Amino acid sequence: MNESLQSLELESPQAQDLLKRLISESGKLTEFELIKKLKQSSADFFAALPDPERLYEQHFWVMFNLYRLQSHFSQHQLFLNISAIDISLHPQTEAKEKLTAFSSLSDFYLDLSNILLRESDVNKLLNKFWEKYLALDQKSEALKVLKLDNETKIDKKILKRQYQKLAALHHPDKGGSADVFNSIQNAYLQLKTIL
Repeated sequence: MNESLQSLELESPQAQDLLKRLISESGKLTEFELIKKLKQSSADFFAALPDPERLYEQHFWVMFNLYRLQSHFSQHQLFLNISAIDISLHPQTEAKEKLTAFSSLSDFYLDLSNILLRESDVNKLLNKFWEKYLALDQKSEALKVLKLDNETKIDKKILKRQYQKLAALHHPDKGGSADVFNSIQNAYLQLKTIL
């Protein structure tokens, strides 16, 4: 581990103590509100960072310490919800599903070397995120077109059956709309590759 990361490791317990206090006092916070409170409460909270003014490093330092705190709180039967718009504590029984859903995110933030990512690497990560987000949005739209958006479990068999039903109903040769038929066909082809 390089020297700047070692010094950050040493700063982490004090950072976590301050975060614990702010979260306990405030209830629910956004990441922006938390960073603002951190800057007001402790002028040197970000001082140990390689570039204390860099927004990515500030964000990462907060997330690194929050994910470490999540482990601490779980030992006390509490779940620390961590997202940009909701940093809050809950009884652990309410949030077990959330913890497993975001394990890869916590893995990223608990690797302190990621604080040193270059701007280009951060941009690649953001682009990858938006690609996945848009793909989920398109999947959601395709499910709506095929009237499968309320289904909890969809497999290729269900997908094909629904496609055939709607295609037969909306086929232009049977009096249906060519536009509706094309959207059904496109939605089916899109979902078929995903499932």
